[in-house]
Amino acid sequence: MKFTLALAMIPPERVLPLARAADAAGWDSVTFPDSVFYPEKVSADYPFTSDGSRFWPEDSPFVDPLVGLPAVAAATERISLYTNVLKAPLREPLLVAKSVGSIAALFPGRVGLGVGLSWIPEEFEWLHQDMATRGPPARRADHDHPQPAGRRVRGLPRPVLRLRASTDGPASARGAPGADLRGRPQRRRPPSRRPPR
Repeated sequence: MKFTLALAMIPPERVLPLARAADAAGWDSVTFPDSVFYPEKVSADYPFTSDGSRFWPEDSPFVDPLVGLPAVAAATERISLYTNVLKAPLREPLLVAKSVGSIAALFPGRVGLGVGLSWIPEEFEWLHQDMATRGPPARRADHDHPQPAGRRVRGLPRPVLRLRASTDGPASARGAPGADLRGRPQRRRPPSRRPPR
């Protein structure tokens, strides 16, 4: 059994002390949720409560996960760090790759990336994104921003990360397998051929 501390909706000044305490106590990982902002009024129901209401106060602080991850990594010794989850469709995929790859390169073997969608229409509207096409960001990037022929991207760190996709809507990455940061499937061990005991 592994134990994870979710650093969600807590005052920023408590993030590092809690992470250090979890690291010292032997916890396995800490996670950061993601929300760019919360509008005072939201036009959609929250999908994970029976009545559609949010269960947290509207002024709850959310530390940006791409800021929180390296801060916690630098303040601790061994604990793993994940996003739970990063709202990928709201961000430019190449900038996410640069940021997360840099963090993972600085703290090898400690960083994982969980990606998901957003249920808040206002986030898409105010960040000039289309909620109707909020599927896998890699597919979106290839379609909307094709690279000119003969050009390559340079300067990106090359760590391998565990990538997990979550879903809360129809245009989603359902069942996405584990992949590295460059989108290649991770190798999986073949199933055991031993007879069951």
